[in-house]
Amino acid sequence: MWSRALQKHRDCINGFGWSVMHMTLKEQIILNHYKTIIEKRAFDEYDILGFLIFIRAWVTNDGVIREFCDLIAHRERNQGRVMRCIEGAIKNDYECIAGSKKVKGYHGIEWADWKNAWDSLGGSLGICFSDKALQEMTLCIFSLAQGTKYRSGQYAGTVCLFQASTGQISLTTTEGTPHSLFVCFMILEGISGQDRAFDGMIDQPVETFRENGILHLQTDTGAMIV
Repeated sequence: MWSRALQKHRDCINGFGWSVMHMTLKEQIILNHYKTIIEKRAFDEYDILGFLIFIRAWVTNDGVIREFCDLIAHRERNQGRVMRCIEGAIKNDYECIAGSKKVKGYHGIEWADWKNAWDSLGGSLGICFSDKALQEMTLCIFSLAQGTKYRSGQYAGTVCLFQASTGQISLTTTEGTPHSLFVCFMILEGISGQDRAFDGMIDQPVETFRENGILHLQTDTGAMIV
């Protein structure tokens, strides 16, 4: 049974274009499947791949969640926030804003904005995205985004996974040339890499999987990162 709170969501709510009330019964059944595995934290990246494709029709075109829905659906893109960041960094020759480490013209995603967007979507769709579930979903999304490519005119770049010496995992962009700089697009909170051998760009293909309820990240050769 959907909660009574959902009855209020009949029009554009919390910045999202639709709600459960606009879904067909079949769509509600599909949504309930994803609701269950997300709230129970029983998903891996392939579940999240399907979930992002499913919700793509119900999120706004310019939001942070839609950015990844589109990125997952099209692994080669010529528009979107990531593309604007790549172009902005190149146009400004990777110059940082005075007194900060932020690159001019490069506007990635902050965790607070990311969390707020999922909280809003969760309110619309009746899904509780706990902090841990969101952290694990984000790790899945980072894994899915690895190696996606962007090109618009003379500007081009690739999305890469990067692990800092602290174990912090981030999604970065780079032009992909031998001397290219890596610029942080988004940092994963709450989950860290455990193997210092992977510090720097993680150039091996990765994949998430669950074992005894715990979500892990490993390379295609089976080396464990998380």
